[in-house]
Amino acid sequence: MVDCAVNHGAGNAVLLLRRALTGPVASAPEEALPGIVIDDPRGIFLRLLVERLKFYRAIIAKRPDQVVFWKGWRNRVMEFLEAAA
Repeated sequence: MVDCAVNHGAGNAVLLLRRALTGPVASAPEEALPGIVIDDPRGIFLRLLVERLKFYRAIIAKRPDQVVFWKGWRNRVMEFLEAAA
């Protein structure tokens, strides 16, 4: 989450985390998130990586000139994916 917040901003990091969460946890108030016990941390982590890729694609869709950064952004996400394997 720290890397996500540094690269996307804290507000976007929370938004991406919410998209990665499932079940009742997904609708919990933001202030409750730090105290929630997660039963599938790996699954959430993998879904967060997918959300990050979607976020990057949305940037490129809005600003096609940003495509020059795609390879680096994708590689950053892939490093986290490889670490999780």
